[in-house]
Amino acid sequence: MHELSIAEAVIKQLENYAGTHPECTVKKVTLEVGVISGIDRSALEFAFPLALEVSSLKKLELEIITVPVSVDCLDCRAKSTVEKFMLKCASCLSTHVKICSGRELKIKSMEIEEA
Repeated sequence: MHELSIAEAVIKQLENYAGTHPECTVKKVTLEVGVISGIDRSALEFAFPLALEVSSLKKLELEIITVPVSVDCLDCRAKSTVEKFMLKCASCLSTHVKICSGRELKIKSMEIEEA
């Protein structure tokens, strides 16, 4: 389950921030996870508390925002959101598209509390 290593990496980044800002407590992290990122949301939600057990951030809340797949059509220039297995333009149905979103895995934000 690579979601455990992803959870550990996210927590490590937040621990690094907390280490350089000892006056702050990290309370919540919001992740953006793309539909075609290869990350199983439920597995990440399961792994996150396990990774927290061995961290200094014991009470960190996790929020996950699912990012849909969007494409730019290289034929008609339309931008559209598509189903993950139907990578074609919603306007002209061309498959000549560039994926613009849906592969993300990033920390969107974190909530901190100052001491």
